[in-house]
Amino acid sequence: MTVFLIPILTALSPIFGSFVLGAIMRRSGFLSDGFWDGADKLIFWVLFPSLLFVSTAKADLSGPQTASMAFVLAGAVLGTAALARLCKPAMGLPDRSYVSIYQGAFRMNAYVGLAASAALLPGPGPGLAAIAVAIVAPLINGLGVLALSNLNTEKKGERPSAPQLAAVLLKNPLIAATLLGAILNLSGVGLPRPVWAMLEILAAGALPLALISVGAGLRLEALQQSRGPIVIGTVLKLVAAPLLTLGAALAVGLTGPAALVAVIFTALPTSASSYQMTKSMGGDAPLMAGLITAQTVAAALTMPIVLLLAAAQFLPDGL
Repeated sequence: MTVFLIPILTALSPIFGSFVLGAIMRRSGFLSDGFWDGADKLIFWVLFPSLLFVSTAKADLSGPQTASMAFVLAGAVLGTAALARLCKPAMGLPDRSYVSIYQGAFRMNAYVGLAASAALLPGPGPGLAAIAVAIVAPLINGLGVLALSNLNTEKKGERPSAPQLAAVLLKNPLIAATLLGAILNLSGVGLPRPVWAMLEILAAGALPLALISVGAGLRLEALQQSRGPIVIGTVLKLVAAPLLTLGAALAVGLTGPAALVAVIFTALPTSASSYQMTKSMGGDAPLMAGLITAQTVAAALTMPIVLLLAAAQFLPDGL
């Protein structure tokens, strides 16, 4: 297993180093708060969708392991969500706060997932990561929207219908970009060279800015509240979810880079966008901020360990 340790640490250390840089830049006042708000909007609506579109359009969607990867990822997400339900009595939280922990158990930071996949697996990694996003993004956003909508059921009188939920998901630029990239990929239709070149330029700027922005968004002061539930949510996300993925991959015979990327995505900390979604739909946003921060900091320790186990299991010939 030690043969995998150096490549994994080498791949992950720049990612977490970018978090530290972003945190220092935000707290030092080097850039104004207005810059970070604008950067988050640019990443979410323009840069990262461009990256997902380009990666999905170039990925091998017909690969023999794609179906197995979809089964493993979906099973891990649903399994972790079920575990979070079982842990609800132990948390002792009102529904408004519990929903934050529940979401944090299965939502994932796709920025970090794509960066880690590309760093560890430079050849197949970006394409497999785009496929992973296409699989999990609709699922985790759907589960999150349904959970948050329950908080407002008494006010609105009903939960969102299937068409309403589909409309909400399609408005998410990450989901729309991966869907459009897949359509372009499977149709065989090309884009004009200048358009493709522009998208590649935008895609190239996505990860550096996104990773720095993740660090800038950390809220260390939010760690002071509800420490017990935050610990439970962190263990579910960073330990239980990747272990479920490992077990599911072994059960269905998923191996190689596809299996490692599946583990990467379930070992990720919760996405920073969960905060805005929780806040806008009436959830406990401060608690979600604390959970995002705790998971992002803890992932610096847990991800190397989890990926070391996964690489030794699924890549016997080395990275």
